[in-house]
Amino acid sequence: MIELSLEKINIQSPYEVSYAPNGDFVFATNLGIHYLISFESETPMGGCDVEGKGFYAAIIVENRNPLLETIIADFESTALALTEGKP
Repeated sequence: MIELSLEKINIQSPYEVSYAPNGDFVFATNLGIHYLISFESETPMGGCDVEGKGFYAAIIVENRNPLLETIIADFESTALALTEGKP
């Protein structure tokens, strides 16, 4: 397994990234939206393998949340930043 360096991640990350209690990565955007990021060892980062596996991201938020549109826009811009320049 490839170990990801939290120090190297934070050099390029627009947000402070830290470890979650379960070992995943966690960060909060300027809007206070928290993201928990994890990787599967069988799935390459930044693209799809021959079986069609790739990068997956999801948010869980109620439709009645008054900040829904803001949360979705923030999620989209964060996902684009994470995948920019990837195949």
